[in-house]
Amino acid sequence: MSATKFSQIGGLQVAGLAPAAVSVLSTAQLSGISSASINSLTGAALAALNTDQLRAMSVGHFARLSPGQLASLLPSQVAALETRDLVAVSTGAISLLNTAQIVSLTPLQIPSLTRIQVAGLSAVQASVIEAQDAAALLSTQISVFSTQALASLSTGAIRALRTDVVAAFTTRQVPSLTLDQLNSLTSEQIGRLTPIQLNALGAEKLMSMSTTQLRAFSDAQENYLATAARFGTAQLRALPSGNGYKLDDLFDGSNNG
Repeated sequence: MSATKFSQIGGLQVAGLAPAAVSVLSTAQLSGISSASINSLTGAALAALNTDQLRAMSVGHFARLSPGQLASLLPSQVAALETRDLVAVSTGAISLLNTAQIVSLTPLQIPSLTRIQVAGLSAVQASVIEAQDAAALLSTQISVFSTQALASLSTGAIRALRTDVVAAFTTRQVPSLTLDQLNSLTSEQIGRLTPIQLNALGAEKLMSMSTTQLRAFSDAQENYLATAARFGTAQLRALPSGNGYKLDDLFDGSNNG
């Protein structure tokens, strides 16, 4: 059947296409199926598509796929999706991707996810984001992670975040960081935390930081922590001296280590 005739078949006929039949469709025939009929393909039929066939589908096709249809794709198929097609997929469909599909996403695909799609990621999905994918996240994406999703990122994923991404954590998100996540932050990441973020983090978590992390603080961060009496004497003495203030002047009655 020609591509032109394929464009004329209805949903019932598309739904009747067996996986074996779909797997041998030409790219022209597949692209000829109307966007209105594409969501009639069964999950098994979609799972039978090869990479060339998937890439022959239009943005309109992907926009019409149901969450159940997207969930039927094999991890290897998800990894082969072009960024323009991934962006077109509904938020509901992204939120139903299983962990194997999330793992299959590539560093090239990750930045293309919309803020709405990212905001819909569950804690379970976030927990399997690999370090190489976390390194591809944008600051505009991390800022819309739910607190549950952020707290579920592995320590490897946290360490892989770019410093500008760490600086984009919101005051709503910062308190959700676990002690393990906080202690996994690199010196470079620590140096990008803003006073507002440090304030939101809270004294208990700040005081759990290692000496190496404390020594990564900038002058502005140290002065803020000291002035706000966030640290006790022991923690303040761990900070490098001579960075804009005298530590001895900070050891007053309000700082008890």
